[in-house]
Amino acid sequence: MATATDYWMATATATALTTTNTFPVPLTKEQRDEKSCDYQFGLCDTCDAGLDDRGEVNFHYCADGTIETLCDACHNYYIEGPCYATED
Repeated sequence: MATATDYWMATATATALTTTNTFPVPLTKEQRDEKSCDYQFGLCDTCDAGLDDRGEVNFHYCADGTIETLCDACHNYYIEGPCYATED
């Protein structure tokens, strides 16, 4: 007879094996250039998600002087990151 611990361990193992990474493999420069043309505001600099709505575009001004364009999901993930100012 299986115990509750066996059930939860099996569930955790199955979940761990099926969970996908939120940040996919980055696109090559050529793929990025091609995909970027399909979206009004280009692509997220972190996850390459397409940005069509101005409401989902976030600009991060980094300490090194660069500006990153991030989608809402990446903005929320990196809100405590190395960038010091945000303009929504």
